[in-house]
Amino acid sequence: MPSYNSIKYREISDGQYTVTIDLQNFQNKIDLYKFKIKLKELSNDCADDISGIYELDGNKLVYKSETLFPMEGCGNNPKVLIVFGNPAFHSVKHGMFFFSKANNHRHGMWGKLQKANLIRPVRFSDDNLFLARKKEAEERKKLISAGKNDITKALNGGSKLKLIPGLVKNIISEEENSDYDRGHFKSFGDFSLNFEFVYHVLSSDYTTYMDTQHNINMKIFDKFKEEGIEFAYPTQLVYMNKADSEVNDKTAVI
Repeated sequence: MPSYNSIKYREISDGQYTVTIDLQNFQNKIDLYKFKIKLKELSNDCADDISGIYELDGNKLVYKSETLFPMEGCGNNPKVLIVFGNPAFHSVKHGMFFFSKANNHRHGMWGKLQKANLIRPVRFSDDNLFLARKKEAEERKKLISAGKNDITKALNGGSKLKLIPGLVKNIISEEENSDYDRGHFKSFGDFSLNFEFVYHVLSSDYTTYMDTQHNINMKIFDKFKEEGIEFAYPTQLVYMNKADSEVNDKTAVI
């Protein structure tokens, strides 16, 4: 392998670098010869068009590299470093790990990272699957560069977290057939921040109950969207009903 001194980086823009490796610094000529043969075989055998990924200028190998660290910072929010290796050629060419499956469908890794709440959901639809994946890759880069992919950033370092009890209380209190009881930041989930709000529906009529629940949920969803507060995914609603009560007593855990 070439020595460290044979590798040079040149920043061409924010997070974008040109890397030059001087292959003459291989330990011996046999290794250099084998490397060039392997590189040629790789280019010939690869199903993807890898032109533009690298350039071999004499004994100098030149390629572009990119950092996906948050360039704008994350404030006081916890930072998560995810390290991937050996990306597919089409992922390198289009500048995003797990750019797509071979058939241009969305790579399953994004769903796993989304369930772990390490990234926000990013989904685009297009008759041209490649264009949809390209739009998604560009959006993910923007989110990563702005440090807006983790749940704590979405809640603005805690300032918006403090708004939630009041926002939800107002929504429930303003609903005609509901009687607000209490609301608390109940617990830390594995991938979520859990609140519990309790209110009574002032009717034993099931349709009235469902209408009230529908209105409250819709208003919470709209208000959170307006305030830039995101739900953890997947979101679970758990209802507990006192069957022997004349008034439906519902607890909604969000």
